[in-house]
Amino acid sequence: MIPFRNLRQLLSMQAKASPEKLFLAIHQPGSETQIISYAELNARAHQTANLLQDGCGLMPGQTLALIDDQAADVAVILLACWLIGAVVVMVPLHDEAQVVSRLGDEVITVGIVRGAERTARLRAQLPDLPLLQIGGAAVDDWHFDSLVARLSNTFFNDAPEPSLESPALRLAGHMLTQRDVIEAAQTVAQAHAISGNQNLLSSTGLSGMTGLLPLLVALLTGSSLTLALHHDPAGLFRQITAARAHVAFVTGSELEQAVQFGDAQQTAGRAIYGDGLYQQDIRQLRHFFCPPHHLTTDLLRRFTDRYGQFILTGAVDAAGRYQTLMPIDWTWDAYRHWLLKHAPALCLGCPVTPTVDAAAYHSESDEAGRRVVYASS
Repeated sequence: MIPFRNLRQLLSMQAKASPEKLFLAIHQPGSETQIISYAELNARAHQTANLLQDGCGLMPGQTLALIDDQAADVAVILLACWLIGAVVVMVPLHDEAQVVSRLGDEVITVGIVRGAERTARLRAQLPDLPLLQIGGAAVDDWHFDSLVARLSNTFFNDAPEPSLESPALRLAGHMLTQRDVIEAAQTVAQAHAISGNQNLLSSTGLSGMTGLLPLLVALLTGSSLTLALHHDPAGLFRQITAARAHVAFVTGSELEQAVQFGDAQQTAGRAIYGDGLYQQDIRQLRHFFCPPHHLTTDLLRRFTDRYGQFILTGAVDAAGRYQTLMPIDWTWDAYRHWLLKHAPALCLGCPVTPTVDAAAYHSESDEAGRRVVYASS
């Protein structure tokens, strides 16, 4: 049961309940930390919805192409589109030729691109697609930041208010509704026992459902999210400590780098978490979350042996919906008993529903006779 009509009502509820509470902190190398509260998120999303509807003609059911991966902007633009009832398609900007080809095949009402030079190049190749520039110096009147700043933070939808069945996000050929988006966040929040008094950390970026999930979970639960856009193995546990994170969303490559870093630190006779950091500094951390396609038996075994931290996982099914996997082949009662005995800091409080993909996991006995969970290679 979803206790609100749509994502707009959810956003308003969180902004009223905790207006000054941190929603998102973005740590990016070479840049100042960006911080946005729930009240600021609400105001900026409404301003952006005004711009997209009145200035760009974006209406319910129409599509916005987000050709960008910058955290604060992504959160605001996603919510603005969902206030309207529009659909967002996220286009990774790895190859401009592929972007042009993909956008040429899509029915797009407006696109948003970061940087003046990139915007100019794409406009030259896609002359019929209105493109808003975001970030960088304004070179014309179609500059996102300048336009949004002038608008009211009260949004009046010219069309009927969107519902939970309104389309929201197109990912990998699948159309997700607002209900799908909320239910995905609910699944993760329940499986990982995430509530509003907890802190989340993510270093997975914001591309695809796996990257968006921490953002959606934070919004749903009223928790705080730190986005750490770093790839420094020495910085992972430092960021966890600074954010006082209870759950950390990471990639397999980061786990691999962390193992190598810990091994090197131990060989040098230093603290495996980083110089000046010890296990008590991350005692609030309950577990890591990592996408299953990033995990192997060898990586899980080495990370667990090195740090003693537990890793849970999950995946998006064939219909684009998120499912949390129980990474073991026993019943929930057996799993909970194992956690209470061997990982008392990890108290989930609710079962994780296994799916057909759970067969990809197995448990083994370690040298001490304990049952340890691994992903199959």
